[in-house]
Amino acid sequence: MPVEVILPKVDMDMATGQISRWFVAEGATVKQGELLFEIETDKAAMEIDSPAAGTLRDIVGKEGVDIPVGSAVAWIYAEGEAYAGAGSEAKPNQPAPAEIAVVEEHVSQPVGMEPEGPASSTKTQNGDVRATPLARRLARENGIALVDI
Repeated sequence: MPVEVILPKVDMDMATGQISRWFVAEGATVKQGELLFEIETDKAAMEIDSPAAGTLRDIVGKEGVDIPVGSAVAWIYAEGEAYAGAGSEAKPNQPAPAEIAVVEEHVSQPVGMEPEGPASSTKTQNGDVRATPLARRLARENGIALVDI
């Protein structure tokens, strides 16, 4: 079953948002945590990560259009998962609460703002490095391993 990519609520007063830019094209392969798109609200711009790995399909969240919070903007199909094209199956408008939590986990800090706390990245108990999408992208562009920071 494909993973729904939803427009997350990134601000307490947010009812709708606009996708200002997609970083990944339709049909492209994405990794979990990879930058997918940027949301613009009245107050800030936020970068949103991929909630799963696979192939990005059925992008319905168009750039510059007001989209209600919680609406699906695309779907990610796992490798080898059957894809029959847009409209081939009923897709619910409201995501399950667990899916909202997964996507909101990947919401970054507003662009250009420093995260609160002593560091922008930390190691989790299982050894994964936690960092904002902006920090990951800057590290990747500059050839820096986040585990070394």
